[in-house]
Amino acid sequence: MKRGFSLIEITFVLIIIGILISLLSPELFRIVNESKRTQAFSQGKDLKKILLEYQYDPLKKRRPADRGKFQNSGVDITFNDLIRDKYLKKIPIDPWHHPWEIVRKPDGTLYVVSPGNLSEGRNDLTIEVGTEE
Repeated sequence: MKRGFSLIEITFVLIIIGILISLLSPELFRIVNESKRTQAFSQGKDLKKILLEYQYDPLKKRRPADRGKFQNSGVDITFNDLIRDKYLKKIPIDPWHHPWEIVRKPDGTLYVVSPGNLSEGRNDLTIEVGTEE
């Protein structure tokens, strides 16, 4: 009696496994990227809340934010300010392992920006915090 598999049987099994992997991998990568975007969006919302808490802090002498608009007396905020005042422990990193950025546009609008998946050549996430009056 013969035991084991022949070389042809093993080759066919490997070919079938290869075909299944090639069919499933694009979907798997899409799901992983989608979960990273969801995680980045959640992180961005948390950073927005932290920036607004920083603005509203009654113990610091800052103007209150009116109608959801972010104000900081004309001074740009950095993550180092938030770390110094103990709102953050360290500069946040997005799911693609890039540091988040705080960006103020020329119109005064403040954004929290994730550089995102740079291999795709796009900014993956920008969340508006508010505007300076």
